[in-house]
Amino acid sequence: MIKINPESRKYFDVCESYSFKYKELPIRTSDHLTLIGSGMCLIESIKKIGYIGDIMSVNVASFFFPEDRPYQHIVSYHYELFELSEKIRRWFNQKYKCIRHSHVSEDMKYYKNKIDYFWDIKPIPQLSGFLACTIGVILGYKKIILHGIPMDNTPRFHEIINIKKTRYDKIVDEMNQPQYLHINKFKDIVKSCSGTTMKILGYPNKEWLRI
Repeated sequence: MIKINPESRKYFDVCESYSFKYKELPIRTSDHLTLIGSGMCLIESIKKIGYIGDIMSVNVASFFFPEDRPYQHIVSYHYELFELSEKIRRWFNQKYKCIRHSHVSEDMKYYKNKIDYFWDIKPIPQLSGFLACTIGVILGYKKIILHGIPMDNTPRFHEIINIKKTRYDKIVDEMNQPQYLHINKFKDIVKSCSGTTMKILGYPNKEWLRI
């Protein structure tokens, strides 16, 4: 178990981190963190203010990330994505270090060489975007900007657009309601450029971005 800043624990009922490789949490290189998700709004979102500070990629967003801008972190609930991401990084000869984060599970021992940090957080973040957001808060970033993470049922940029609202979409909406209430607790730290998260957390204007 890795030591975590007590200030970060105040937002969570449970907040623990485990690693088979490291004894401490990764060091921030900036007070700002940009989260890159795979929402349909990603490109338009990036055009608004660009990348600021360290970068954390969520799920498959890392597969499409520009080669000339390294990202420091990748977060996903899906263990198999990390191996695929590494193959893509080798294909593009991306040699910079990338810290890999996921949630604890019974299978995590089989991925100890593929994932750097396993997180036990409660309330449990239901989506990888929520997980990335909470990890950013725990790591001590002072300003976290969400790009392409609307956290609603709008399509991802790699999916076929379906404008009909299905029964599954309504279930996702209901599942996310308690998540929205929780991330609202750190709205002073996190802002979003699009979607439901922007409505809840607010937009990262120039005044807020200053530290």
